[in-house]
Amino acid sequence: MKHNGKIHAMPGDYMTMVLFYNTAMFEAAGLDPNKPPKTTDEFLAYAKKLTRDTNGDGKVDQWGFGTVGAKSPGFSMRFGPFLWSFGADYLTPDMKRSALDTPEAKEAFAFFVELYTKHKVVPPGLTAMNPQEVRTQLAQKKVAMIMGSGWTPPIVNKINPDLNAFEVLQCAPAPVKRKQATAIWLSSWVMSPSTKHPNEAWQLMKFITSKDIELKWFVDNRVTSSRKDVSGVAPEILNDKFASVMASQLPYGKVEPQIKQWPEIMDTFTTSLQEAIVGMKSPEKALSEAHERINAILAR
Repeated sequence: MKHNGKIHAMPGDYMTMVLFYNTAMFEAAGLDPNKPPKTTDEFLAYAKKLTRDTNGDGKVDQWGFGTVGAKSPGFSMRFGPFLWSFGADYLTPDMKRSALDTPEAKEAFAFFVELYTKHKVVPPGLTAMNPQEVRTQLAQKKVAMIMGSGWTPPIVNKINPDLNAFEVLQCAPAPVKRKQATAIWLSSWVMSPSTKHPNEAWQLMKFITSKDIELKWFVDNRVTSSRKDVSGVAPEILNDKFASVMASQLPYGKVEPQIKQWPEIMDTFTTSLQEAIVGMKSPEKALSEAHERINAILAR
C-alpha cells in the first residue's frame, strides 16, 4: 500500500464477497445445491423459485435473496459485485467523475432495484436492512441467499446454532452478467507519524503481517489474508469449503476507491437507490440525479 513510492500501510485482511446459500432450502425448492447460479439470469430464476409460501397460508414467508439496502458501509460491498459484473463502475478510472451515466450502470442499477420492486424476491423493508439484519434473515431461514464473506458462517451460526450453518450453508462466486467481478474487504495496519516508538511499531506490524500470524488469523477467525503465500497456497484455506471459494475469487476482486470523498459519494448513491426502491423516483431518474450530485462532490 504505497503512494509516491513510500509505504503508507501494510495490508492485512483481504476477503472477497461471495454468494452464500442454504442448501436445504435449495433442495426444498427443487434446486440442486451443487449447481448454484452462475449468471445473473440464473440467479434471478433461482431467487424466484426460492421465494415461497412454505406454510400454505397464502402469504410469502421465504424469499430468495436478502441484501443490504440501508445506509451502511456494508451496502457498497454487496452492490459493487453487481455493478462491476455488468461492466459498469462508480467512477471514471481517474476518479474525477461519476461513471454512473453509462448504459451498463443503468442496467445494473435497474436490475438491483427490480429484485425488490418487480420480482419481489427480497423481503419487505429493504431500505432498513443492514448487514447484521440480513445475516439474521439467513440464520432464521427467511432468505435463501445473501452476499457475504469469511465472517458469514460463524456469525450466522452464533445467531442460530440450530441451523448448523457450517454444514447447511455453501458459497459460490458472485453471479456474472458480463464479466466475473466481486468486491474485496481490505483492512490495513497503519503506523501513526507521531509515534514515539517507530522501530517497535514497525516490528509489531511485521509480526502481525507475517506468514504464520496471517495463517493464524484464518484458523482462529476465518479471515483470509492479503499474503499470496497464505491465501493462495495454505492447505487450511484451500481445503475449506468456504475459504477456498473466496480465495479463488481474489483475482477478480476490486477495492472501493480510496479517496476522501468516498463516504459522501456512497451516501449520495444510497439515497438515490432508496428513492428508487420505495418508488419516489424511477430508477433512471434516481440514478441520473446521483450521477449529477457525485460529479458536484468531485468537482469541489
